[in-house]
Amino acid sequence: NSVMMANPVSPSPNAVIFTKDNIQQRTIQTVAIETPYEKGNYSTYTSCALNIYQYKDNRVEYTTLRSIPQLYLYTYHTYKIPAWFTAEFTAEYYGNSLDGLTKRKPYYYFTIALSRSFLKEDALNVNLLWNDFANTAQAAGKFTANTFSNEYKQKFTLSYLRLTLTYNLTSKTKFNYNNKNVNEAEFNRIKK
Repeated sequence: NSVMMANPVSPSPNAVIFTKDNIQQRTIQTVAIETPYEKGNYSTYTSCALNIYQYKDNRVEYTTLRSIPQLYLYTYHTYKIPAWFTAEFTAEYYGNSLDGLTKRKPYYYFTIALSRSFLKEDALNVNLLWNDFANTAQAAGKFTANTFSNEYKQKFTLSYLRLTLTYNLTSKTKFNYNNKNVNEAEFNRIKK
């Protein structure tokens, strides 16, 4: 991993020179609890995690780096209405965090989808998905290294509407497979 560092020794008092500096180590530690549940036409899966992002470096300018754990939540729900459609809902939440250089603000987003199968043996599947429909997936925070500090706000391009049509051309006819390999039978007999 590398970061841009502001060099305090500048040719003039109003100038800042940035140099690329490689960090010796970056670690990610995660503790998570996952809970699946299913009953009838409803099923859900939820995950709750605590992530710790840390930079480690033995140089003086990095010895004071500290971390704040990030809370991460993910939940997925699906409900099937037989002969009608399947509805799906997904939500993700990223809590605030600090890895020693960047302090991130929390953000979240939601996804909803509807799907239905048509024709004989469900050969045609239609799926309509609207990702980040509340338009909330936005990363923001403050990067600080040495004497340099920069606040940022970045909109993720996660908000989209997608229509997917899938048609299965293969036949679902069952077939029997017979192995008439004499060598294999003889090999198994000798092996005994």
